[in-house]
Amino acid sequence: MPKGELLRLVAPDGELAADPAALAPGRGAYLCSRPECLGTAVRRRAFARSLRAPVKIPHKTLDWIGEWQRSAYTR
Repeated sequence: MPKGELLRLVAPDGELAADPAALAPGRGAYLCSRPECLGTAVRRRAFARSLRAPVKIPHKTLDWIGEWQRSAYTR
């Protein structure tokens, strides 16, 4: 997918956070807009692997990503 269609995620303090503007410094992980991508990424621990660090995923971040996926997927 083109980079513009993906959501960049970062974890500067060990907690995963969305970076929709892609301006945060450091390593980022990308997620597609398909709803099943989030579940697969969490199940496979893809964020920790991509970011090369242990990552906590707060519920508010999961909720925000879910809303983003629903709005992006229905475009």
